Amino acid sequence: MNKFYPFLFILLWSSAFVSGKIIVQSASPFASLSFRFCIVALGFLLFAYLMKEKIIPNKSLIYQASITGIFLGFTFGFSIFIGAIAGIFYLRLLAKSIGKLGKESSGVSKLQLLVPVCLFIFASKLGSLDIFPVMIGFFIYKPSLIFYFSRS
Repeated sequence: MNKFYPFLFILLWSSAFVSGKIIVQSASPFASLSFRFCIVALGFLLFAYLMKEKIIPNKSLIYQASITGIFLGFTFGFSIFIGAIAGIFYLRLLAKSIGKLGKESSGVSKLQLLVPVCLFIFASKLGSLDIFPVMIGFFIYKPSLIFYFSRS
């Protein structure tokens, strides 16, 4: 596992500049920094969970974090949330389709492919959602899956 850390560091460090350039073109610098902070926070929580560290926040910290999230921008956070919900729904449909493979069907269903298409159309038509954060939220499950399966 210790041999994986330098590779992870290089990957995260090098992707920060590329993703920063893309993010700043479609979002304000404050929103992009907020987004990067959320990604890092989720990464640290995942790392702490996998390393069996105990993280027990008290109620005042949860309250302060909630207030900060509200003031950082509801639209940006809501867009990531909607994208993450759609990503979980997509993954669930894919898992059901793969679970039926060989038993009830001979191929993988194409139904789950409608989820990102509908999500993109929904985000582009609805004014209260931003497309870029919605798509980031949708694809947020992939790094966690890669990390999880690289451990086994």
